[in-house]
Amino acid sequence: MNRPEPNVVFELVRMDGVESLGLKPEEAFVLTRVDGHTTLGQIASIVGFDVDRVWALLSRCVEGGFVRVREATPKPKRPGKRDPFVAKLDAEDQDPELSKIPRELRKELRERYDGLEKKNYYEVLMVDPKAPTAQIKKAYLMHVKKLHPDRFFGKALGPYAKILEDLFEKVSKAYEELSQEAKRRSYDRTIKKTQSTQEDASEKKKPKVQKFGNTLIERIAQAKKQYAQGKREEELGNFLAAANFYQAALQYDSKNETYRTSFERLKPALDRRRAEEFYRKGREAMDLGDAKRALYLLEEAVALKIREKECFRDLTMLYRRLKGSGNQAINVGEQALKYFPEDADLHATVGHICLAAGSLDRAEKAFKAALRLEKRHLDASRGLDELKRK
Repeated sequence: MNRPEPNVVFELVRMDGVESLGLKPEEAFVLTRVDGHTTLGQIASIVGFDVDRVWALLSRCVEGGFVRVREATPKPKRPGKRDPFVAKLDAEDQDPELSKIPRELRKELRERYDGLEKKNYYEVLMVDPKAPTAQIKKAYLMHVKKLHPDRFFGKALGPYAKILEDLFEKVSKAYEELSQEAKRRSYDRTIKKTQSTQEDASEKKKPKVQKFGNTLIERIAQAKKQYAQGKREEELGNFLAAANFYQAALQYDSKNETYRTSFERLKPALDRRRAEEFYRKGREAMDLGDAKRALYLLEEAVALKIREKECFRDLTMLYRRLKGSGNQAINVGEQALKYFPEDADLHATVGHICLAAGSLDRAEKAFKAALRLEKRHLDASRGLDELKRK
């Protein structure tokens, strides 16, 4: 049977009777990486083997009908780096009535309206969940200035009439709930309960690791085989593959300190590969305009302490685009500035993040730093003008 292309995806058909194949440790180990989503090339990258070796290890399972091959879903073509609302805004610019509403305001209203029903009250007011009541009131008044229907009295708003009505109503409800201590405490408990429920549901959806062998003796025997294979790979200098085998041994025998010590010794190699993968996928998500997915992936890469320099910078840009995360966004932005202290655009971006979070002193400092680096920096100048109006 000829080796398929690296972009094909393997999926499990059945596990009943797989023990009849008498799988070697390497074959069983590679089989645990078959999940119905990962391609042949990706499995090779994960386990540290070349593609031919992975196929050789899986071919018996395919021939036995335990695994099948299907073509990977073609990747969507990457669109140009355009704002998701650009085409809509361009069409509205040709409308004699809608064009009277500033384009930037229309863009902001659409972005804020997107996913409004899923946003909690802190996200609606764009404040940190730990923000004091005074800051919540300040944020509310700022939003009222922008969203109050009287501001647009007599104008033909088209679809923006509904958008403004819903936004203003949600902002008003948010302020009513968060401005009173008793109501806010109750609301905070509700949020925590909801988050806990979502986390529990997420845990239940995680795929279970396939373990070969039902009895304790069988699992211990499999663990020994995986560990022995890991030692061989380590002696050959295949540290990533060795780390994977040690991890597999731990899955069979989680209390064995020898396996744990060996895995922990080589874990940085796995973390490095995972971080590189998170960063690569995060950049792809940014290019495709999926800011929320990109945010999750880049935060995962940062958590692994790899590629922090690039991740902090990209995360800062994302936080500004998403207009949220409060103090977390500020901290990430300041970390990015440590790596890129001469980047005027980055200073201005951090300034806008601080401004949105209500940290006015930090915002002013960042805007002025941008202007020291670039005297006519428009974004920083606009930020200072907005700061003066507060």
